[in-house]
Amino acid sequence: MIQAGDNKIEINLEWQKSPKGEMFKLYSIMKGSKSKWINKVQKFNWYYVFRYDNGSFFTFHQDFNDKITEKLNHNQTIILCSKI
Repeated sequence: MIQAGDNKIEINLEWQKSPKGEMFKLYSIMKGSKSKWINKVQKFNWYYVFRYDNGSFFTFHQDFNDKITEKLNHNQTIILCSKI
């Protein structure tokens, strides 16, 4: 599960309902290309991509300290995915 503000989002392939009533589910998880050693543990940043039932996307970025640092809007998500 990830905590995004006051919202908790399950990391599974089940459909979930947003606070606005929109249905969404996990689409993919991407590992960042850079790593950082923290307390003798190699940490990565992660991108969690979700798809709404209307076909649009949103993404959360999780940093090296396991904190959600930003939500990328639908257009940024498409650009991000096309660079992989």
